[in-house]
Amino acid sequence: MKKIIFFLLIIMAFNTKAQSFEIAPSYAYHFGGKINYGSEQIKFTDSDNYGISANYILPNGVGIGFEYIRQSTTFTHDYRGQKIGTGDVNNDWYQLVGTKNIIAKEHIVPYAGLGVGAANFSPSNVTGISYSSELKFAFTLQGGVKLFLSDHIGIKLHAHMYVPIQWGGFGFTAGSGGSGAGFSAGSSFIQGDIGGGIIFRL
Repeated sequence: MKKIIFFLLIIMAFNTKAQSFEIAPSYAYHFGGKINYGSEQIKFTDSDNYGISANYILPNGVGIGFEYIRQSTTFTHDYRGQKIGTGDVNNDWYQLVGTKNIIAKEHIVPYAGLGVGAANFSPSNVTGISYSSELKFAFTLQGGVKLFLSDHIGIKLHAHMYVPIQWGGFGFTAGSGGSGAGFSAGSSFIQGDIGGGIIFRL
């Protein structure tokens, strides 16, 4: 993350027409989501998340940057309505993001964006079944509005949609003992959040 921010700062330094560079810590309510596969289901509990984004905004309103989001929550694993596994889980999202200011007014700036990167799901304190971490290719969609109180300080209101791509399966490689049985879902699931943050514009 430090290398990406440093790279963006160098670009800005050599571009005298740069509009701005924005750093925004954020906090949001994160909807958990669930994965269904046959008679089994893994469900993440709704919780909060926190994150930070760094964006280089070009003169035409296009932004290029990096975003990190962490959701710390719990999950349950059910089989035919019976709970067979539970635990804590940290969901970390690492995204290269492109945004576009829809209306570039001085103090009110609606925007939309797309992110591409990875999501890492790390379970801990589990009971019932053993689970291992899962790293997945993922993308995000986002939109919101930036409200600038001055030239350098603003408030960002946003909503995200998070989509990890399953392809070969999901479920933290769940298994019971040495049987080799596992939980594997071939379809994607969707999470989302609603929140906001403070913008520091350079």
